[in-house]
Amino acid sequence: MQAQLTLLDRVFIFAYNCICMQIQSKGGENMTDKPKPEIRGKINIFINDQKFVAPKSSMTGRELKELGGIPSGNRLFLEKPGPQEDKPIGDEELVELRSGMRFYDLPPMSVGVNL
Repeated sequence: MQAQLTLLDRVFIFAYNCICMQIQSKGGENMTDKPKPEIRGKINIFINDQKFVAPKSSMTGRELKELGGIPSGNRLFLEKPGPQEDKPIGDEELVELRSGMRFYDLPPMSVGVNL
């Protein structure tokens, strides 16, 4: 036979669960996920004119390609304003992200191929 919980028991259990969840979300010892770098606010970037929220404040070229669904063989570029040349981003290059940054990709070029 199962004992019935009183209203006070239910309130206590609810409060206990809330406290446990707060401790875990603030980096308590029972955390199972890896800690993520802290981001102050959202970092909105664009990859091939599609908006993304960056999962962290700095990412490698490879991570940006994965986020944007870009084939690994394509070249990634950071779009620069005005007459400045756009900056190629290498797969291992770390980019400190700021909201509004724009990236695009180009397929690898084949030299000397007649189409």
